[in-house]
This record gives sequence, structure tokens and C-alpha cells, in this order.
Amino acid sequence: MIDKGYSLKEIAKERELTIGTISTHLIRISDLYPTTDISRFKPDKKIITKVRNARNAILKANPKEKTISLKPIFAALNGELDYGEIKLALVYL
Repeated sequence: MIDKGYSLKEIAKERELTIGTISTHLIRISDLYPTTDISRFKPDKKIITKVRNARNAILKANPKEKTISLKPIFAALNGELDYGEIKLALVYL
């Protein structure tokens, strides 16, 4: 479906899954198949910047943490972005 040019919404509808679930699948695909082009799903630069800044602030406040779950990023952004947007942005950081 990715290779056929489907959008996130189209893939979610066809597979009867949420966009958040499809976002998670895209993360796995990017890890397992790095040559698969998922660039058309790349979030807007502003979204990536917001997620990067939130993640960096959390890491700075908690230097022992090596990974961060989505919830603290979501909270730091005051719910401005949904979890699917955050997941996709993290792929490009």
C-alpha cells in the first residue's frame, strides 16, 4: 500500500486500523526496511521542530533517561499534536 501511493487515511481505512496504528507500522517499516521510501508521510517542519524541542527539554530535565515514551511529549505539547503526529515526527529526528 505504501508503494502504491496510498495516504495514511486510505491505508487505515483499507486495513480497518487507526492512523496511530499505521504510524506505528511506518516506524517499524523504517527500521526494518530502510530503503522503503516513506518520505511522503514526513510531517511538516513545524511539527518536527515542536516534537524535537519537547523531547530535548524532557531529556535535559531527566539526563538519565535514554528513551522517552510518547505521553511526556504529548503532555509537554499540551495536547497540541496527537500521538500519531508525534510518532511520525520521531521517525525523522
